[in-house]
Amino acid sequence: MWLLRAAAAVCVWVVGGAIIYYRAGNCSVVLRMDSTGRTEEFDQCPWTFGQSFYFAVQTGLSIGFGLLSETSRISKCYSMINILVGSSIISGALALFVQVALSKSASFQSREEQRLAEASAKIHADGYSGFRADELVHLMVQYPQYAKALIWKLEPKRGLAKQRVQAFTEAGHRERTRFAAEIIRECSVRLPEFDKGNLNISDLECFEQQADGCLRKLGRCMREHRTFLVAYTCLLAYWGIGVLFSLVADKNDWITSMYFALSTLSTAGMVAVKTVESNAHVVFVGCYALLGVPMYCFCLGMLANVFVDRYSRHQVHAAMHSKLSKAEMEFLAHASRGDDQSEDIDFAEFMEFQLLRLGRVDRTLLADLREQFQRLDNNHSGRICRRELLSQHMDDTSMFPRETTQATGSGGACGAESGGADDGFWAKRVWWGIRG
Repeated sequence: MWLLRAAAAVCVWVVGGAIIYYRAGNCSVVLRMDSTGRTEEFDQCPWTFGQSFYFAVQTGLSIGFGLLSETSRISKCYSMINILVGSSIISGALALFVQVALSKSASFQSREEQRLAEASAKIHADGYSGFRADELVHLMVQYPQYAKALIWKLEPKRGLAKQRVQAFTEAGHRERTRFAAEIIRECSVRLPEFDKGNLNISDLECFEQQADGCLRKLGRCMREHRTFLVAYTCLLAYWGIGVLFSLVADKNDWITSMYFALSTLSTAGMVAVKTVESNAHVVFVGCYALLGVPMYCFCLGMLANVFVDRYSRHQVHAAMHSKLSKAEMEFLAHASRGDDQSEDIDFAEFMEFQLLRLGRVDRTLLADLREQFQRLDNNHSGRICRRELLSQHMDDTSMFPRETTQATGSGGACGAESGGADDGFWAKRVWWGIRG
């Protein structure tokens, strides 16, 4: 809905501005290029609709090519409004389109962790707590890439490791099971990661990353910086389009063409269009600026974030370890005295307070989370069913572990008395973490 509203606002701004400039009766002395490439002056009165569209865009985005000058007072009055609206509301709407088109939703899980979590759910194991030996064997048989990761961790010699990986991949189900059991026995003796107990998703993710070759590591690096790479690739391609236009349409040299394209994207407007008498050319430049300027600003913002992030992390670290003010101590004392009037603070309350203190969340967000929790807490017990919570955010409920399904039953009865110890522990954390 927001995208539709933003699109409607941009269309009204562009088309409405073009109509106003077209009806205002502006006249200008402009340049016209003849067949030999030389330019001459001529009177353009009134402006064509294409020229009006071009002027509306370049004025609203504050490019200021300076090629067309207004003679109508009505037009000048509207230009002031056009500049104010274009530099604020419309620029924000255009930046929203660019961000949606170029960026990808961030995830707190890496691609490797997501695959491991899905594989863990399919074999009905809790990979975050740790895989048992039989679960790890099942995982390796069903997904040979994890057997490969353990083999590469075991074998320092690449040739021998490749042979073992190939033998495991080509083996049948029964042979794979035997190979997997042998690999696990060998890992339990030689790898220190097995000394602490069962391997979890984090350990296997680390092994898989270590086993990756150069191409896979490069691919992972590109995925991690996908938004940055896509944005700058699109910007370079878009810059090239402007260069080609200036070369072909205005017959400029390479340097002038690159200068035209870059100054248009950056709103410097140092090179104007020579063939302003052509409606096709001025409409193209208007559309080029309409899309290119927010794209350029979006890329500059991403580049600035690279330098700002390190400083922000330092500031967050300093704020976490700074002393509490009197106002913060009073709020913490109020938050710790909940319904049970306890003076103790658990981890969820501590995390809530620190997130508020660091500015990562606000009280409105916490209130919304509390309202969402209360909708799920049908019996007002202060606890909700894990399956009921996760079902709100999952399309495939068949991926739930068997024990969770059995605990919930067909009626969804996993309230305060029927939930397990772990369910109660985490439900309490959720409840106290979102209370106001």
